[in-house]
Amino acid sequence: MRRRLLWLVLLLMPLGVLADTEVLQLTVVRADTMVASLSWSGAPEGVQYSIYRQFPGEMDMNLIATTSATTYWDTIRRIVCSDTVFYKVVATVGEVSYASLKEGDFFDDQRPTTGCTLRVATIEDSKIVLSWNPSPDSDIMGYYICSGTPCLDYDTVWGRENTSYVCQDYVPTDFHSFRIL
Repeated sequence: MRRRLLWLVLLLMPLGVLADTEVLQLTVVRADTMVASLSWSGAPEGVQYSIYRQFPGEMDMNLIATTSATTYWDTIRRIVCSDTVFYKVVATVGEVSYASLKEGDFFDDQRPTTGCTLRVATIEDSKIVLSWNPSPDSDIMGYYICSGTPCLDYDTVWGRENTSYVCQDYVPTDFHSFRIL
């Protein structure tokens, strides 16, 4: 009998926790290219709200602000490349927690990607070695190395700070042209 009672208590315990949590109605609207307008309702007046944001590729939501207002304007200072940014609002009043569901909006980086500039091309041990300055954009994931005009072959270098490439197919009598994209 005790065993059944213990299982019943364990099964009902999460429902007791859920009874103390209320849902905030969160609305996220992209107000400008890189500005989000957040508004929410569902908690009593005078509550201190914590606002969380999650960028693409991040595992957790990060606290970005606290406010007692029911609106917030978030200026995204990080370059996002056509991705959804998520928000969540949380508040606690005594024993009752108020939390919104995770809501987001799509942001598109309107600034074109800045190209990288070639630093030097050398020939070492019968190989062409290309070196360039990295692109100043923070959302660069890597570079394409196109060889030939038009581009007949390409290779990939991953990482914004990885700024060198070794071409193995060097023939001294041939003309070689490269573009770094």
